Amino acid sequence: AEAAAAAAALEAAAHALPRGLHDAAAAGDAAKVGELLAGGEDPTLRHIAFGFKVPYDVSADGATRDAFRRFCGASPGAWNWERAHVPSGLTEAEEAARRERHRRRARDQRR
Repeated sequence: AEAAAAAAALEAAAHALPRGLHDAAAAGDAAKVGELLAGGEDPTLRHIAFGFKVPYDVSADGATRDAFRRFCGASPGAWNWERAHVPSGLTEAEEAARRERHRRRARDQRR
């Protein structure tokens, strides 16, 4: 009985961990992800309610994943981004190059 009570207490404590970044990522709220990261939310935290995944891994879409990558590009030393599963930082120059590639592809497809 003591072991079951201890396990229940541990699970309750795990569920009480901060989850705002996970919630925002799962909802696809890229702006909120950026705000939370800027406010110091930990992108390396794994949460029991999300299968012990980090927030990046539960991101709903590319725009949300890019919010993590953008913050990583602007603050490379803020967190262990490898542990947060963020593949690489995204800088303004890289975003501009990406937009140009997409623009060229669209133009070439119209031809």
